[in-house]
Amino acid sequence: MSPTVVLLLGGLLVFGGAALSLSLVGVVTSERRGVARSLAAIEAIDAAPAVLRAEVERPFNERVLAPLGDRLVGIGRRLVRRVPTNGSSTVWTSPGIRLPGT
Repeated sequence: MSPTVVLLLGGLLVFGGAALSLSLVGVVTSERRGVARSLAAIEAIDAAPAVLRAEVERPFNERVLAPLGDRLVGIGRRLVRRVPTNGSSTVWTSPGIRLPGT
């Protein structure tokens, strides 16, 4: 091997090692920042007022599903309109559906 090739190969290896070292340092510091951010979020929940903690600790069914069901029932009630027709005892609930006697 000629001395020029050995010099270029050595320079390339030194540069590659430096780049690899710097990238590893960057990965480690970003992971530490992410872990620190997560720990801060957990500590913030622990330090939150009791009212807020009680809201978060309620079951998923009470916090999400029950209000969603109530909202869907309200939308369904608004969609079904009862329109009486000229004094008739028949009530029209939606186009084409007659409920006799109501």
